[in-house]
Amino acid sequence: MKVLVISSSPREDSQTIRVGYFIQQCLGKQQDLSVNLLDLREWDTGFLNQVWRTVNDVPKQFKELWEIMHEAEAYVVVTPEYNGMFSPKLSAVMDLFPNSVFHHKAFGIVSASTGGIGGMRAAMHVQQYILGLSANPSPKMLLIGNVDKKITPEGNSEDEFLLKQTAGFIAEFTWLAKKLSAS
Repeated sequence: MKVLVISSSPREDSQTIRVGYFIQQCLGKQQDLSVNLLDLREWDTGFLNQVWRTVNDVPKQFKELWEIMHEAEAYVVVTPEYNGMFSPKLSAVMDLFPNSVFHHKAFGIVSASTGGIGGMRAAMHVQQYILGLSANPSPKMLLIGNVDKKITPEGNSEDEFLLKQTAGFIAEFTWLAKKLSAS
């Protein structure tokens, strides 16, 4: 199964990308998963001016992005929390695609912040957004507080509590993704 981890922070000094690396590494240890990381900082899409309903609607410079999003069978969204909301870059990119791309696919939700709560409000908003895409969010979210102290810039962690929470998150997400993929 092809899983796409989406790191959604547009900031150059993003703490979120380290979480993306971390999740990619953890998911990569699972059998039967092919895991890719999409760093939205690499895509200057601007904001929605049209939905790309077919590949013919996609500007030339975004054909690769079209392929990446369409090939995924499940997604993990990694978002920071900005004033209680998820990254606007996430919706700016996701809104370029018709809901049919995400229909009945599994989504894992990971939020991160340098504060103690781990972006809980952003995670709740992402969950509602995913439901609006006609997709299926995994009920277990991964909230990572104090991310700058728990995960290295390369995506490594020795934090036992985080590793335990991540294992539970991955078990729930992969179960859902495999069930939906089989149907």
